[in-house]
This record gives sequence, C-alpha cells and structure tokens, in this order.
Amino acid sequence: MAELCEIEIATNCTLPGFEDEACEIEFPAVEPCMQRPFIMGMLTRGGFCNQSSNIQPEKFFCEDYQVNGREAPLERSGDQVYLVVYPTKDEELIYFQGFTNEGDIFYMDGREEGKIESDTNITMYADDNLVPENILQQVQFHSSCSQNLRLKDTFGSFQLSSG
Repeated sequence: MAELCEIEIATNCTLPGFEDEACEIEFPAVEPCMQRPFIMGMLTRGGFCNQSSNIQPEKFFCEDYQVNGREAPLERSGDQVYLVVYPTKDEELIYFQGFTNEGDIFYMDGREEGKIESDTNITMYADDNLVPENILQQVQFHSSCSQNLRLKDTFGSFQLSSG
C-alpha cells in the first residue's frame, strides 16, 4: 500500500522596488478592446525575442542584435536604452522617442492622430545614435483590436502594462 505524502508550499509575491512588501495576486478585470487604443503603456521589462509571450503568432516579429557585445537589457538590470516607437506604415509619426530604463514604463501616444495604428514598431538602440549598427532589438506587433491584446503580453523586451 502506498504511503500518503503531504507537501506544503509557501509562496511570496514581491514587486521590483517593493521587496519588503507583499502583494496580492488577483486577475485584473479586463474587457476585450472594442476599438483601437489611443495610448498604450509599455513596461521595458528586458529580455530577448525568444522570451516573448503573446497570442499574435502571425502578426508579431522580433529580432535581437548585439552592439559591441551588448544586447537588450536583462530583466531587473535597470539598464538604459533608447527607443523609437512608430507605426509600421509611417516612420515619420513617432509615438515615443527617448531614453528608458529596464523596469520603467513608457507610453505610446497616438492621441494626436486619434488612435494608434494597427501595426507598431519598437526599435531599441544602445544610445541616441540612431544608426543601424546601434540597434539592440527590433519588434513589430499588431496594436489594434483585430488581433487580441492582453494585459501583460510580452513582445521582446516590452510588456503591455495599460491601454
């Protein structure tokens, strides 16, 4: 006769920067989007393309690069990178451009045009010298509602944090 074995598992939840405080884990009440967003918050979470988690296999593209041995920042590194975010069909229209650190949230802002276009590119550079030799990561994803977006979807080094 087999013996019963009891295992007790204790888990802790901590948020970066708040290691001394426990957090409550609850699933957010998320409504499916009904129209294109006009602003999206993205967490620069660090990581590589193969660490992406989203439900856009035909609409998501990602490529990692190295610049003098440097790659996209690792999670919890705090490394600084320079981003240029724009719609795929109009490189002149900029949703966000500037420095951000791993662990920070930046906002893709399409309010001037009334919405964020259906496909968005995020190009990550090692610094503000915007030459191809300086690219660490390039991401393209579908940013409208015709392909589902979920809170916490990850696209390369970036995670959807708010819409």
